[in-house]
Amino acid sequence: LPRPEGPPGAYFETLGITPELTRRVMNAALSRGGEDCDLYFQPSASTTVALSDQKVNQAGTHVDLGMGVRVVVGDQVGYAYSEDLSPAALVAAARAAAEIASSTPGRTAANPIARSIPNMYPVAIPWDAVGMQQRVDQVRAWERAAFAADSRVKRVESYLADATSIIMVVRPDGRMFQDWRPMTLGNVRCTAEKDGKRESGSYNVAARAGHEYYSADRNDRIVREAVQRTVFLLDAGKPPAGEMQVVLAAGPSAILLHEAIGHGMEADFNR
Repeated sequence: LPRPEGPPGAYFETLGITPELTRRVMNAALSRGGEDCDLYFQPSASTTVALSDQKVNQAGTHVDLGMGVRVVVGDQVGYAYSEDLSPAALVAAARAAAEIASSTPGRTAANPIARSIPNMYPVAIPWDAVGMQQRVDQVRAWERAAFAADSRVKRVESYLADATSIIMVVRPDGRMFQDWRPMTLGNVRCTAEKDGKRESGSYNVAARAGHEYYSADRNDRIVREAVQRTVFLLDAGKPPAGEMQVVLAAGPSAILLHEAIGHGMEADFNR
Protein backbone atom coordinates (compact mmCIF):
# COMPACT_ATOMS: atom_id res chain seq x y z
CA LEU A 1 0.00 0.00 0.00
CA PRO A 2 1.49 3.37 -0.96
CA ARG A 3 1.62 6.19 1.54
CA PRO A 4 -1.81 7.91 1.34
CA GLU A 5 -1.94 11.34 -0.25
CA GLY A 6 -4.00 14.18 1.17
CA PRO A 7 -5.15 14.91 4.74
CA PRO A 8 -5.67 12.14 7.35
CA GLY A 9 -8.86 10.23 6.63
CA ALA A 10 -8.96 11.07 2.93
CA TYR A 11 -7.81 7.56 1.94
CA PHE A 12 -10.58 5.95 3.96
CA GLU A 13 -13.19 8.20 2.37
CA THR A 14 -12.29 6.55 -0.95
CA LEU A 15 -13.38 3.29 0.73
CA GLY A 16 -16.68 4.84 1.80
CA ILE A 17 -15.60 5.49 5.40
CA THR A 18 -16.74 9.07 5.85
CA PRO A 19 -16.72 11.06 9.12
CA GLU A 20 -20.51 10.85 9.13
CA LEU A 21 -20.39 7.05 8.93
CA THR A 22 -17.81 6.71 11.70
CA ARG A 23 -19.96 8.89 13.96
CA ARG A 24 -22.98 6.74 13.17
CA VAL A 25 -21.03 3.58 14.02
CA MET A 26 -19.77 5.02 17.32
CA ASN A 27 -23.28 6.08 18.30
CA ALA A 28 -24.38 2.49 17.69
CA ALA A 29 -21.50 1.29 19.89
CA LEU A 30 -22.62 3.64 22.69
CA SER A 31 -26.34 2.95 22.18
CA ARG A 32 -26.72 0.62 25.18
CA GLY A 33 -24.91 2.80 27.69
CA GLY A 34 -21.28 2.16 26.89
CA GLU A 35 -18.94 4.55 28.69
CA ASP A 36 -16.31 4.64 25.94
CA CYS A 37 -15.55 3.15 22.55
CA ASP A 38 -13.13 3.36 19.66
CA LEU A 39 -13.00 2.29 16.03
CA TYR A 40 -9.86 0.77 14.51
CA PHE A 41 -9.62 0.50 10.71
CA GLN A 42 -6.73 -1.35 9.08
CA PRO A 43 -6.22 -2.25 5.43
CA SER A 44 -2.90 -4.04 4.95
CA ALA A 45 -0.93 -5.74 2.20
CA SER A 46 2.03 -8.12 2.59
CA THR A 47 4.37 -9.90 0.20
CA THR A 48 6.68 -12.85 0.90
CA VAL A 49 9.38 -14.54 -1.16
CA ALA A 50 11.16 -17.65 0.11
CA LEU A 51 13.93 -19.68 -1.51
CA SER A 52 15.02 -23.19 -0.58
CA ASP A 53 17.18 -25.78 -2.40
CA GLN A 54 18.02 -23.08 -4.94
CA LYS A 55 14.38 -22.77 -5.94
CA VAL A 56 11.72 -20.21 -5.10
CA ASN A 57 9.24 -22.28 -3.09
CA GLN A 58 7.03 -19.47 -1.87
CA ALA A 59 5.96 -16.17 -3.43
CA GLY A 60 2.73 -14.40 -2.81
CA THR A 61 0.82 -11.34 -1.70
CA HIS A 62 -1.87 -11.17 0.96
CA VAL A 63 -4.38 -8.35 1.44
CA ASP A 64 -6.51 -7.74 4.54
CA LEU A 65 -9.17 -5.14 5.22
CA GLY A 66 -11.43 -4.60 8.18
CA MET A 67 -12.56 -2.67 11.25
CA GLY A 68 -12.60 -3.51 14.94
CA VAL A 69 -14.88 -1.76 17.43
CA ARG A 70 -14.38 -1.79 21.19
CA VAL A 71 -16.92 -0.76 23.84
CA VAL A 72 -15.92 -0.20 27.46
CA VAL A 73 -18.22 -0.43 30.48
CA GLY A 74 -16.40 -0.19 33.80
CA ASP A 75 -13.85 -3.00 33.83
CA GLN A 76 -15.52 -4.88 30.98
CA VAL A 77 -14.75 -4.67 27.27
CA GLY A 78 -16.97 -5.70 24.38
CA TYR A 79 -15.33 -6.25 21.01
CA ALA A 80 -16.48 -7.08 17.50
CA TYR A 81 -15.04 -6.75 14.02
CA SER A 82 -16.07 -6.76 10.38
CA GLU A 83 -14.19 -7.48 7.17
CA ASP A 84 -17.09 -5.89 5.30
CA LEU A 85 -16.87 -2.09 5.32
CA SER A 86 -20.44 -1.49 4.21
CA PRO A 87 -22.41 0.82 6.55
CA ALA A 88 -24.80 -1.96 7.56
CA ALA A 89 -21.96 -4.35 8.47
CA LEU A 90 -20.09 -1.72 10.48
CA VAL A 91 -23.19 -0.72 12.44
CA ALA A 92 -23.99 -4.40 13.10
CA ALA A 93 -20.48 -4.95 14.50
CA ALA A 94 -20.85 -1.89 16.72
CA ARG A 95 -24.18 -3.12 18.07
CA ALA A 96 -22.65 -6.53 18.77
CA ALA A 97 -19.85 -4.93 20.80
CA ALA A 98 -22.42 -2.77 22.58
CA GLU A 99 -24.19 -5.84 23.98
CA ILE A 100 -21.81 -5.73 26.93
CA ALA A 101 -23.74 -2.70 28.21
CA SER A 102 -27.36 -2.70 29.36
CA SER A 103 -28.26 0.76 30.59
CA THR A 104 -29.69 3.97 29.24
CA PRO A 105 -27.46 5.61 26.65
CA GLY A 106 -25.70 8.56 28.19
CA ARG A 107 -23.23 9.58 25.54
CA THR A 108 -23.08 10.30 21.84
CA ALA A 109 -20.06 10.72 19.59
CA ALA A 110 -18.76 14.07 18.40
CA ASN A 111 -18.03 14.86 14.75
CA PRO A 112 -14.64 13.28 13.91
CA ILE A 113 -11.87 15.75 13.12
CA ALA A 114 -8.62 14.50 11.61
CA ARG A 115 -5.47 15.15 13.64
CA SER A 116 -1.96 15.02 12.21
CA ILE A 117 0.84 12.94 13.72
CA PRO A 118 4.60 12.93 13.00
CA ASN A 119 5.97 10.76 10.21
CA MET A 120 7.64 8.07 12.30
CA TYR A 121 8.69 5.93 9.34
CA PRO A 122 10.44 7.97 6.62
CA VAL A 123 10.91 5.68 3.62
CA ALA A 124 13.09 6.26 0.56
CA ILE A 125 12.00 3.19 -1.46
CA PRO A 126 8.44 2.11 -0.57
CA TRP A 127 7.61 -1.56 -1.01
CA ASP A 128 4.89 -0.91 -3.56
CA ALA A 129 7.70 0.33 -5.86
CA VAL A 130 9.69 -2.92 -5.53
CA GLY A 131 8.90 -5.59 -8.12
CA MET A 132 8.67 -9.31 -7.44
CA GLN A 133 11.74 -10.04 -9.58
CA GLN A 134 13.76 -7.61 -7.46
CA ARG A 135 12.71 -9.49 -4.34
CA VAL A 136 13.64 -12.83 -5.92
CA ASP A 137 17.05 -11.47 -6.96
CA GLN A 138 17.69 -10.40 -3.39
CA VAL A 139 17.02 -13.77 -1.76
CA ARG A 140 19.08 -15.47 -4.50
CA ALA A 141 21.98 -13.11 -3.75
CA TRP A 142 21.81 -14.08 -0.07
CA GLU A 143 21.86 -17.75 -1.03
CA ARG A 144 24.85 -17.41 -3.36
CA ALA A 145 26.79 -15.40 -0.78
CA ALA A 146 26.14 -18.00 1.93
CA PHE A 147 27.37 -20.88 -0.23
CA ALA A 148 30.46 -18.87 -1.20
CA ALA A 149 31.26 -17.97 2.40
CA ASP A 150 32.06 -21.50 3.57
CA SER A 151 32.33 -24.81 1.72
CA ARG A 152 30.76 -26.62 4.66
CA VAL A 153 27.41 -24.92 3.97
CA LYS A 154 25.29 -27.48 2.11
CA ARG A 155 21.84 -25.89 2.18
CA VAL A 156 20.52 -22.35 2.34
CA GLU A 157 17.02 -21.06 2.93
CA SER A 158 16.41 -17.34 2.47
CA TYR A 159 13.25 -15.38 3.16
CA LEU A 160 12.15 -11.81 2.51
CA ALA A 161 8.85 -10.37 3.69
CA ASP A 162 7.37 -6.92 3.67
CA ALA A 163 4.06 -5.48 4.79
CA THR A 164 2.38 -2.11 4.78
CA SER A 165 -0.74 -1.08 6.64
CA ILE A 166 -2.79 2.08 6.98
CA ILE A 167 -4.28 2.54 10.44
CA MET A 168 -7.13 4.85 11.37
CA VAL A 169 -8.40 5.22 14.94
CA VAL A 170 -11.54 7.22 15.73
CA ARG A 171 -12.59 8.23 19.23
CA PRO A 172 -16.00 9.47 20.53
CA ASP A 173 -14.54 12.85 21.51
CA GLY A 174 -13.90 13.60 17.84
CA ARG A 175 -10.23 12.68 17.59
CA MET A 176 -9.31 10.84 14.41
CA PHE A 177 -5.76 9.70 13.70
CA GLN A 178 -4.21 7.97 10.68
CA ASP A 179 -0.83 6.25 10.47
CA TRP A 180 1.03 4.55 7.60
CA ARG A 181 3.19 1.65 8.79
CA PRO A 182 5.77 -0.16 6.64
CA MET A 183 7.61 -3.26 7.84
CA THR A 184 10.11 -5.79 6.54
CA LEU A 185 11.91 -8.93 7.66
CA GLY A 186 14.86 -10.72 6.04
CA ASN A 187 16.10 -14.12 7.15
CA VAL A 188 18.85 -16.52 6.06
CA ARG A 189 19.08 -20.08 7.43
CA CYS A 190 22.05 -22.33 6.71
CA THR A 191 22.74 -26.03 7.14
CA ALA A 192 26.39 -27.08 7.33
CA GLU A 193 28.12 -30.48 7.47
CA LYS A 194 31.50 -31.64 8.75
CA ASP A 195 32.68 -35.20 9.39
CA GLY A 196 29.13 -36.52 9.30
CA LYS A 197 27.84 -33.90 11.72
CA ARG A 198 25.10 -31.57 10.53
CA GLU A 199 24.04 -28.30 12.17
CA SER A 200 21.68 -25.46 11.26
CA GLY A 201 21.64 -21.81 12.24
CA SER A 202 20.01 -18.59 11.12
CA TYR A 203 20.05 -14.85 11.39
CA ASN A 204 17.39 -12.25 10.64
CA VAL A 205 16.85 -8.51 10.62
CA ALA A 206 13.63 -6.52 10.72
CA ALA A 207 12.55 -2.90 10.73
CA ARG A 208 9.75 -0.50 9.92
CA ALA A 209 11.47 0.66 6.75
CA GLY A 210 11.45 0.48 2.98
CA HIS A 211 13.69 -1.44 0.60
CA GLU A 212 16.57 0.98 1.28
CA TYR A 213 16.95 -0.80 4.63
CA TYR A 214 18.82 -3.60 2.84
CA SER A 215 22.07 -1.75 2.29
CA ALA A 216 25.20 -3.55 1.12
CA ASP A 217 26.52 -3.67 4.69
CA ARG A 218 23.28 -5.08 6.06
CA ASN A 219 23.06 -7.71 3.32
CA ASP A 220 26.62 -8.77 4.13
CA ARG A 221 25.79 -8.97 7.84
CA ILE A 222 22.72 -11.14 7.31
CA VAL A 223 24.74 -13.73 5.40
CA ARG A 224 27.88 -13.50 7.52
CA GLU A 225 26.04 -13.95 10.81
CA ALA A 226 23.93 -16.84 9.49
CA VAL A 227 27.00 -18.70 8.23
CA GLN A 228 29.15 -18.01 11.29
CA ARG A 229 26.44 -19.07 13.72
CA THR A 230 25.98 -22.30 11.79
CA VAL A 231 29.59 -23.41 11.31
CA PHE A 232 30.36 -22.51 14.94
CA LEU A 233 28.01 -25.31 16.01
CA LEU A 234 30.01 -27.89 14.06
CA ASP A 235 32.82 -27.71 16.64
CA ALA A 236 30.61 -27.20 19.68
CA GLY A 237 30.76 -29.85 22.38
CA LYS A 238 28.14 -30.97 24.85
CA PRO A 239 28.01 -28.96 28.09
CA PRO A 240 28.96 -30.73 31.33
CA ALA A 241 26.12 -32.25 33.34
CA GLY A 242 25.17 -31.35 36.92
CA GLU A 243 24.42 -28.22 38.90
CA MET A 244 26.59 -25.18 38.36
CA GLN A 245 26.59 -21.45 38.83
CA VAL A 246 25.16 -19.40 35.99
CA VAL A 247 25.81 -15.72 35.39
CA LEU A 248 23.24 -13.89 33.28
CA ALA A 249 23.56 -10.52 31.61
CA ALA A 250 20.91 -7.89 32.26
CA GLY A 251 18.95 -8.61 29.08
CA PRO A 252 18.54 -12.42 29.31
CA SER A 253 17.88 -12.35 33.06
CA ALA A 254 15.12 -9.76 32.61
CA ILE A 255 13.50 -11.90 29.92
CA LEU A 256 13.56 -14.99 32.14
CA LEU A 257 12.13 -13.02 35.06
CA HIS A 258 9.36 -11.65 32.90
CA GLU A 259 8.42 -15.04 31.47
CA ALA A 260 8.62 -16.76 34.87
CA ILE A 261 6.51 -14.35 36.95
CA GLY A 262 5.90 -11.19 34.92
CA HIS A 263 2.90 -12.42 32.95
CA GLY A 264 1.08 -13.39 36.13
CA MET A 265 1.65 -9.92 37.57
CA GLU A 266 0.31 -7.97 34.59
CA ALA A 267 -2.54 -5.96 36.03
CA ASP A 268 -4.56 -5.68 32.83
CA PHE A 269 -4.51 -9.46 32.37
CA ASN A 270 -5.66 -10.05 35.96
CA ARG A 271 -8.47 -7.53 35.62
